[in-house]
Order: sequence, then C-alpha cells, then structure tokens
Amino acid sequence: MGKNFAILALSILLVVSVLTRSSRAPVEPWKPVLEDTSFHFLVDVTAETRKLQAAGLQELERGEAEAARSLFQDAALHLEQLATYYVPMTEIRQLVYDADRLAFLKEKERSRVKLEEARKYLLEMGAGSALHLRTTADELILMLEDTELALDRDSAELPKKFQALGHRVNLLALKGELELTD
Repeated sequence: MGKNFAILALSILLVVSVLTRSSRAPVEPWKPVLEDTSFHFLVDVTAETRKLQAAGLQELERGEAEAARSLFQDAALHLEQLATYYVPMTEIRQLVYDADRLAFLKEKERSRVKLEEARKYLLEMGAGSALHLRTTADELILMLEDTELALDRDSAELPKKFQALGHRVNLLALKGELELTD
C-alpha cells in the first residue's frame, strides 16, 4: 500500500511538473531599444567650445577685443546648448532605455517613474526654448504618453512603442545640431 501511494504521489508530481513547464511562455531575451548610444555629440560640442575659448584668448592677447568678444559669445552659446539641449536629451535617452528594461522585467511602476522623469526633462526643455524645440518636446511627450498607455494596458505593442520612442530620442540626441539650427 505504501509503495503504491509513493508511486502515485511521484506520478502526480511528475505530471504537475510537466504541465507547469509546458504552460509557461518561453522567455524572450531583452533587446534594448537603443543599440547605438554614442556620446560623440557631447564630445563634439565640448571640443568646439574649448576651441572657441582658446581662440578668444588668443584674440585678447593680440588686442582684438571685438573678435574675442564674438568668439566668447559663440562659446557661451555652445555651453547653453549643452545645458539646455544635449545634456537633458542624454538624460532622456537613458531614462527611456531604463524604462524599457524595467518594463521587460515586469517592473511597471519603476518603468513608469523613469518615463515620468523623462517627461519632466521634456517639459523643462520645451518651456524655455524656441518654438521648434517646444514642438519637438511636445512630439516626444505624445510618444511617451502613448508608450505609458501601452505599459498600463500590458499591450503587446509595448516593445514597438519603446522602440519608436527610443529611436526618436536617440536621433534627436545624435542630430542635435540640426534641431538647434531650425
């Protein structure tokens, strides 16, 4: 009797084990929305700023105050672009990347927090900018909200939403000089 009971119990455990394994969906590996997260745009703007400052100092040494003033104004513009566009866009890019990773890990609340932080950067960026940057910020906010809706609904479209948002943010970071000259 005890032997039969043990065989029955082991059989039930085996069947339950097989059924629970077969009912699990295969886990797909996380594919980051951003593969090319270069920072050359930060290096380029910083290098150009330093070059302008050095040229301005040379002009001062030569007694060319107006030329120096012009070069220092250009350097100040580059620093302003770093502070108001390039650094915030880099932060936004990282936040979107993190939100995507957290959503994949089923940490919806933490993902939502990252998206909210990105929205705050976009609101700040749009508030003090020229019209075309406000439009860019507003477009990204709409994409971000669309992604949040997909996150809230556990939509199968969520990876595509993150991918579209991530690629757009990355493009804007990498091609900032085009956005800033419109």
